[in-house]
Amino acid sequence: MMSKVFLVSGNAGQGKTTVAKNLAFCLKSFGFDVLLVDGDVKTPKLGYHAGMPLAERTIQDVLLGVRKLEDAVYHSGSGLKLLLSSLNVVNVPHPSVLLSQLRKLADIVVIDVPTNDHRWYRPDCDLLLVTQPDFPSVMDIQKLSRGCKVRGLVINRMHSDNVDLSAGNIHQLLSLPVLGVIPEEPIMREALRHGYSIVEYHPELVASNVLKQFAAKLMNLEYQSPVQEVSLFTRLGL
Repeated sequence: MMSKVFLVSGNAGQGKTTVAKNLAFCLKSFGFDVLLVDGDVKTPKLGYHAGMPLAERTIQDVLLGVRKLEDAVYHSGSGLKLLLSSLNVVNVPHPSVLLSQLRKLADIVVIDVPTNDHRWYRPDCDLLLVTQPDFPSVMDIQKLSRGCKVRGLVINRMHSDNVDLSAGNIHQLLSLPVLGVIPEEPIMREALRHGYSIVEYHPELVASNVLKQFAAKLMNLEYQSPVQEVSLFTRLGL
């Protein structure tokens, strides 16, 4: 069976690398063999997010022919496979040339894709776009999605102050299905500092369960959140 490939993209600063990392971990927690790839050879971020900013084995090594693809893959403690990118600027072929080989390494491949890199945007892959819920970000996503086959949209860092655009507003503006709405979570930065996904670091948070529901939806799986809604009266002991 051909492996599933999810391309996670969006404009700079929207949180696409965070979403890619958490999506990959969620899918691994469901029992899938998952490879998480940094598809950005110019401004890579995934190594930092994984706690390995100075990886010795990189995708550039593979593209230059100095290392086999299998030998460049790291195996994290959680069982997630990682293919990272070097911080050094190296002139290499576009990493999408490795796609057919990447498919052979795992059941699911999640690729953190640079902004507007259409050489990655392929019809046989599921393109997921990440945006924050403000008007300029959404308009940027509208431009980015033109001419692309988009599986759906992930809204990241949604606040509960009624200032952000709602998921319904964003859907109307973009005419794209909203696959997940991740709430703003201050502790996300702490998880990042330690090199963990928020799902690993604090699995009980609402944001963690939203990410699991999003991952399950992508694979047509049923997922029941263990986090129960608690009414105001219950919290007040009434």
